[in-house]
Amino acid sequence: MKSGEKNINSSYTENGCNLLFRVLCGIVFASFHCIFPVIQENAHSIYTGRDWFYLLKLHYTTNAIKRYKLKYREKNIKFQHTLDEELPTIRFHYIYGCDDKSNSIFKFTQQHNHIAEFNLCLHLLDGNQYVLPVKEYEKVEHIQFNLIFNASGAPTFFPNGMDTSLLAKSLAKDTWRDGSVDQFGYEQFGALQGVIKGDSYPDDYVVNFATVHSKYLGVDDRFLLTRALRIFVADDYGNLINVSIKSLRNGCSQFNFGSVLLSNNQIVPVTGLDILLQNVGQHKTFPDIVIIHIQVETKLFKCVVHLNKAKTTVSINNEENGYENYNIPAECDVNSNQARGIVEFWYDKKGTVKFIENELLCEKNVDVFPNILVSNIKNEDSKILGLTGGKGSSLALLSSLNSKDFTVPDGFIITINAYENQVNSSYVLAKTLSELKDACCGKSTRKLEYICKETVECFKKEKILPEIVEAIVNELNNVKINQDEYKFCGFAVRSSAIGEDSEELSAAGQNETFLGCLTTEQIIKSVAACWASQFTLQSVQYKRQHGLPVLSQMAVVVQKMVPADCAGVLFTCHPATSNPSQMTVVSGKTDPDTFILNRTVDCKISLSHCIAGVKNKVMVINGAGIQETDREPGEELSLTNEQALSLGKVGVVLEESFGGARDIEWAFCKDRLYLLQSRPVTTLNSWSEFELTHELDYPIVTNKVVLTIGNLGEVIPNSTTVPIKHVFRTTNRQGHADASSKHFDPYISKSICTCQHRPMMEVIGSIHMNVQKEIKIGTKILDLAIFGHSVYDTREDA
Repeated sequence: MKSGEKNINSSYTENGCNLLFRVLCGIVFASFHCIFPVIQENAHSIYTGRDWFYLLKLHYTTNAIKRYKLKYREKNIKFQHTLDEELPTIRFHYIYGCDDKSNSIFKFTQQHNHIAEFNLCLHLLDGNQYVLPVKEYEKVEHIQFNLIFNASGAPTFFPNGMDTSLLAKSLAKDTWRDGSVDQFGYEQFGALQGVIKGDSYPDDYVVNFATVHSKYLGVDDRFLLTRALRIFVADDYGNLINVSIKSLRNGCSQFNFGSVLLSNNQIVPVTGLDILLQNVGQHKTFPDIVIIHIQVETKLFKCVVHLNKAKTTVSINNEENGYENYNIPAECDVNSNQARGIVEFWYDKKGTVKFIENELLCEKNVDVFPNILVSNIKNEDSKILGLTGGKGSSLALLSSLNSKDFTVPDGFIITINAYENQVNSSYVLAKTLSELKDACCGKSTRKLEYICKETVECFKKEKILPEIVEAIVNELNNVKINQDEYKFCGFAVRSSAIGEDSEELSAAGQNETFLGCLTTEQIIKSVAACWASQFTLQSVQYKRQHGLPVLSQMAVVVQKMVPADCAGVLFTCHPATSNPSQMTVVSGKTDPDTFILNRTVDCKISLSHCIAGVKNKVMVINGAGIQETDREPGEELSLTNEQALSLGKVGVVLEESFGGARDIEWAFCKDRLYLLQSRPVTTLNSWSEFELTHELDYPIVTNKVVLTIGNLGEVIPNSTTVPIKHVFRTTNRQGHADASSKHFDPYISKSICTCQHRPMMEVIGSIHMNVQKEIKIGTKILDLAIFGHSVYDTREDA
């Protein structure tokens, strides 16, 4: 029995009549394939073969595609699904963009187990070309992208939003298969706008790309495809075309699908293609011109694509299941209109490098938190973010590295459970927190400042529960038993709130830290003061400003202190410019020494220069705790060059372990490196002024878009607020309903839109969408009402 028959019997379990008929078709087709192989291989290409049973197969592949769409209908909505575990499931992220100035961008990422593989190609009008990754290069330059995507319409889901007939015809031309491609996702058209900053651009380089943005989840292309061709074209009138052609390993040698954003903002699936994969880049030799006819509903696009092969960029993955990716910008003609585009050729590659899966350090996820009051830093449960807070879980992850290059001082974490028990057992604390919540919500007439002071005092005065004290004392004894190579000099007691030291917020300086705690009484008192510190006016206002809950939970870290010879902070990227090639080491507290380390693409560290600080203060640990004393200023540096370089190397290791730039607190004692904290550099994710200004802009995908304030400037002279924008959306919906529009898209408002948070109207695409040869009285009245004069003119020379 042939494979086709086996697939049919295993895939279809419907009523007996249909099942028998399909099995018989499978047997006949399998016999045909076996007896007449010459017909399929010679008379017909593997890309275009239509055998004697094409119509029968088309009928069944159509039903198979419908079942495939039904299977992924709910999964497309939730976008959460686990596919066949035998093959790696992965998230794909594509961005293709171009403009009328010959600027183009291609971005591709794929993610598996929190590890992203990144490809970037940016062509600019000034001739500069930026590519990642590269193995051979002439120059390394720090470039910062601040780009924001604004959608032009609703997403088109795959496979549900694609044309069933086109997908079925693709499958019917090949050996019988079940029609599954083991991927699903969506693609969405829009505009990608922003600024590019770098050494070559003293002024911000502003770009605005017509873009298609795609996200897919499923089996990795490297295990699913042999070839792929992707074409994205944007013409001068706002038509955006995105087409994908894939050659699947399961037998479908040309699987076609795509979608188009028409100039009237209607999104339609591609229903027909005439391009043959075998005729385009079959042996990695690319033509100068590609001509493709694309059918969408009642409209036909003839695209003549002129490949600029001189600007071809190549990305190669040389693993056992690798790939080669060729990205080529193009000048195009779409129905004789000028256009720009990007063409991507993808090939599978059998490389020689064995794939080694690296996993990032991530917090531990559990369904139910363990019922513990105290947890040692080295305990596996300490990695639970919701149990030990931001600082506590970060220290637990850091200590799990077990590196010979550094040591994490021993300590423990007083968990969220202890904080909740303390609050729930005290009527006074519960009442005070309730009053604070009412004040933050505007339900109290009392000043917030006074309520914050009362809350802080209540936490400090309230006696900590005996069971919490007992757990702290027991863990203190365990920590003190462990011998270190330095003399014991007390404990540091630090806050570890939920959301603290995260990628979004550092909360640096918002909560209290107590150093040099020598006795159990001092530690217990400091724990209560840490809990209280998150309710100071400063901390409460910080939470409100950043959208955090005021009544947040807090753990507390108790950690051994190090009698450091020198201490400071390491930023694995420049703290001001975010340049990853410049690592910054700061040693000291007041006017510190600063060391700048250079890092190459292959992570080799060298010392660039250092700036000596005054260093006229010194922190001393004695029986009274931590004291700051004066010292004679000196020109000597607090760190040696070797120590600075060793810090840089450790910083690279932590970046690779955590998956991003780090802000690291460190100390040297007897030439031994101790790491006290490691958190993300939050400035990398901060929004630029351009992004904040344009985050809700109307997407402009062609230079023929005309926006006007019209009479809106009189009605709404200032920036729009969220409620006002909701009114715009409601008005837009009602306007389409009154016009009986079949193509209303809730994702975009064309009648009244926003630009730089100002209300505007789109003239050509909304007010004068339906142009007529003769000016009617209604058009004149509309122009007078909006503009104060007529803007509609039928003269050819107007």
